[in-house]
Parts: sequence; C-alpha cells; structure tokens
Amino acid sequence: MVSDDPMNKAEQTISLNFDKKHSFFQKVLISLHLRNIIISALLLVLFVILYLVIFWLPSSVKPTYAPIDAKEIMAQDANKPIEESPWRESQLAKHRRDAQEILSLVLEKQKNLENKKVTFWANDTFETALKTAESGDYSYRSQEFSSAMDSYQNTLKQLIDIEKNIPEQFTLFLEKGKLALKENNAKLAKEKLQIAMYMQPNDSRASSAFDRALVLDQVLALVKTASVFVEDRQYEAAKSSLEKAYQLDNQSDLVNEQLQQVKQLIVDRDYSFAMSSGYKELQQNNYNQALVFFNQAKKITPTSVAAVQAIKQSINERLQAKISIKFEQAQKHIKQENWSKALDKYNEILFLDTSLLQAQVGVLKSTARLTLSNQLNNYIDNPERLSNKNVYQQALFTKRDAMKIEQPGEKLLQQITSINQLLIQVRIPLLVTIKSDNQTMVTLYRNGKLGRFLAKELSLTPGEYTLVGSRDGYRDVRQAFILHADESHPTIVIQCSERVTRG
Repeated sequence: MVSDDPMNKAEQTISLNFDKKHSFFQKVLISLHLRNIIISALLLVLFVILYLVIFWLPSSVKPTYAPIDAKEIMAQDANKPIEESPWRESQLAKHRRDAQEILSLVLEKQKNLENKKVTFWANDTFETALKTAESGDYSYRSQEFSSAMDSYQNTLKQLIDIEKNIPEQFTLFLEKGKLALKENNAKLAKEKLQIAMYMQPNDSRASSAFDRALVLDQVLALVKTASVFVEDRQYEAAKSSLEKAYQLDNQSDLVNEQLQQVKQLIVDRDYSFAMSSGYKELQQNNYNQALVFFNQAKKITPTSVAAVQAIKQSINERLQAKISIKFEQAQKHIKQENWSKALDKYNEILFLDTSLLQAQVGVLKSTARLTLSNQLNNYIDNPERLSNKNVYQQALFTKRDAMKIEQPGEKLLQQITSINQLLIQVRIPLLVTIKSDNQTMVTLYRNGKLGRFLAKELSLTPGEYTLVGSRDGYRDVRQAFILHADESHPTIVIQCSERVTRG
C-alpha cells in the first residue's frame, strides 16, 4: 500500500534525483580524471557542494505549501526590463561586415606581396603594416569594429603603398643584379635578379639577366682558359674557348671584349706574316708571289696603308723589271741589227709606260734604221731597178745616208758594200744578142727601133728592158727581160709568128 504522505513523496523524489545525479557525477569524475589532478579536485569539491545543496538541503527543510496566483506572477514579469538591444546588435553586425570586407582586401594584398617575396625588399614596412593589422584584430575581438576598420584601412593603405613601390624596387634590384654581373659576382647577381623576378615575373630583362647569372661561372672559366691559350700564343684555341663562352652569354662585355681582342691578335698575326712573306718574295724579285701575299694582307686588313703601298711597290717593281728585260731584249736586237724586233720591244715598253724618253728615242732610232735597212735591201734584192736614173739617184742618196751612221754594224757594212758594188756594176754595159726572123720589126722600148734582122748585138747596162715586135698580118709581141750585172752575154729571141685572121 502506497502512502500519500508528502514527506514520503519528497523522499521518493530525492532518491530518484540522487540516483540520476549520482550516475552523472560518476561520469563527470571519469571524464575529469583524464585531466590534471588540480582541476579534478576542484570539480570534486564543487560536485560535493552541489550534492549537499540539491539532495541534502531539500530533505532537511520541511516543505510549505502556499497558494500561487498566476495573475500576480504575470504582473511581476511584465514589470521586468528586456535586456535585448536590436539596434545596437544590427550596427555591430554592419561594422563587423565592413571590417571583414576591408580585411579581405588586406589579405589579398598581403598574399600578393608575399608571392612577390616582399620580405626580401620591403620587410620593415611590411612588418609595420602587419602590426597595424594585428592591432585591428585586437579591436575586432573587443567588438570595437570602428577602430578595427581604421586599423585595417591603415594596413591596406600601407600595403598599397608597398605595391606602388614595386617598379622602383624592381629597377633597383635589376640594376644591382646587372652590376654584380658586370663585376663577375655570380652569387650576388642571382640573389638580386631572383628578387627582381619575384617582383615582375614577366619582365624579360630580369629573366635574361638571371639566365646570364646562372652560367656566369662557366663563362668565367672559359675566359680564364682562353687567357692561358693567349699567353701561349694559341690564338685559335683561345678563340674557340671564347666562342663557347659567347654561346652561353652573348651579352657579356667581358666575353665580347676578350673575343674581339683574340680576333684582332689573329688578324695582326696573319697580317704580319703576309706582309713579311711579301717583302721576302719582293727581295727575291718574285713579284707575282709578293703580290699574292700583299693582297692577302690587304684582305685581312682592308684599311692598311702599308699593304696598299706594298702592292703599289710590287706592281711598280714588277713593271720596272719587265721594262728592264724589254730594254735588254731591245739592245740585243740592236746589236744583231734586227731593227724590226728592236722596234717591237720599244713599242712594248711604251705600252707599259708612255713617259719613258729612252723608249721613245729607241722607237725613233729603230724606225729610222729599219727604214734604211729595208731601202738598202730593196735595191740589193732588185738591182735591175737601178737602171732607172731616178731609182739610181735615190739609191745613191740612201748609200750616203748609210755611210753617215757612226759605228755601223756588220750587216749595215755588208749592205753598203753590196749597194756600192751594184751602183758600179749598173753602169757597166753588157753585150746582149737579140735574134729575130728578119720579118719582124723590132723595137727596144724607150730606146727606139732596131729594125728587121736575124741577129743583132746590143751593149746595154744592167736593168729591165722590153722588146716589141710587129709584122703585117701578124699579132704584135712583147718580150721583157732583165739584164743582171753578173750575166754573161745573154740571148733574147723575138718574132711575130701568130697570123691575124680577118673577117
């Protein structure tokens, strides 16, 4: 039987609650046992107090019952103030959103600058900006959103200013990198240029300079090797080494300068060799070979005045040598009294140099002697012409001209002797027998009629003669003959034997 006594109900309720709380208490103890001992002890004391208050105290106090008025309770609740502030909460929410928007811009700028490695080139100003942002965070956590916004805006402005300074900083680091390249400091050049590339990744100047910095040590090693070759006068090997360096970095002032110097050394060496070889050949009168070397020197150094002068000297000496040879040949022909060939040589000399007076005189002398020789030979070879008074007189003048020549040669003396004999012989009459048929009228051209006869002797001087025969009813005949001085009593036959047929 269940008792309706309130005490019994209270005891029953406490007992239930206790069981529940005791179970909860055990669970809390188990969970707190995992933490440190001090906190667990404090919680244990707290739970003991709660236990006494919740379970022990209600059981020791006798409950009193009083009637409850619902209207009175509602009236009391109506007089209590509401702690909610909608306007303030909305304003705080708005400032919070504004602060977050500005903060997102700050974070975007921060990320962009960090990508550009801002700590390498503007670390102090960047750290200052971040500290300003941290003060904004403190205000934000304190719900002082207006102050937080000011801090964030300040930070944003500082970061924007840093961004605006990127071109100037880029130029500064680019120039430092280039200077390091010029000073052959590969490590420093790579450091400065890499920072420049972080700031402006798409700038070809920085990337190109950085590529040069990467191979700078190799380039310097090749340049050093080339210097060793130069000291040993192995210029081609030095050039090859520098050309390899040039392939690695064609913008290197050092490489370009050294390569130019080595090329000039090769040019100077080849030029000197060509010039010295040319003069050596020139001294040995090998003019054509000397010209080959001097032309090589001019090709190697087109602006060389010495090479041009050497070429002119070689050409001039070669010309003088040719002229000298031709003068010697002309003199040889003169000694041989071969005036035709001597004249040819003098003309060849004048073709080479028209200003040579000696050659001009040689032409005049050779021409005169050749003319005289030809005239004498003409009389000697054709003595019959001397029977003509005019020709005889001309031959006589020619002989006198020949005899006026000082130091005549053997040929001229022979010619003078021959023409003199002919001029004497041509005046000695010779007996000539002319035979005919006693029917033909014989006439000696330019001397007169000889008449009709069977044979007739004439006394004629050497020369050319013509007999003409005529007879009625017969065709006229002509008989030309030459009477030589050395002939002995020649016989000439002339008669008309061919009848003329009429009608």
